[in-house]
Amino acid sequence: MIVSAMWRFPVKSMGGQLISDCEITDVGLAGDRGWGVVDTATGNVLMARREPRLLFATAELTPDGELLISLPDGTRVGAGESEALSHWLDRPVSLERAGDVGGVYEVPLDAEAEADWISWQGPPRAWHDTNAHVSRC
Repeated sequence: MIVSAMWRFPVKSMGGQLISDCEITDVGLAGDRGWGVVDTATGNVLMARREPRLLFATAELTPDGELLISLPDGTRVGAGESEALSHWLDRPVSLERAGDVGGVYEVPLDAEAEADWISWQGPPRAWHDTNAHVSRC
């Protein structure tokens, strides 16, 4: 197998960072989707389908393991700065680490009409919105 590039996406639905090495865990690359933006009104982990502005931000983990988010206007936000994210998204949100309980996600049943949204709970320890197990190589 030849790996030409590796990307880690520390925050669900945000852009990520090119990395040269990483640890592979049972839930994927270490630090990949380890954080999520949670809508505090619903408790759902926001995905780009519901909040497309997330795609315009990028997230990275520093060599010390600190999370840094770059917003489209150049503002840099750390892990403890949910207020800045709330201001940017015009809604109350919190930046949360994935834990022992999986996140709650939602998707429309009718993708074209963006109607009839359903929710489900994803797996623990990473903000992955699927229950599929990671393949091991």
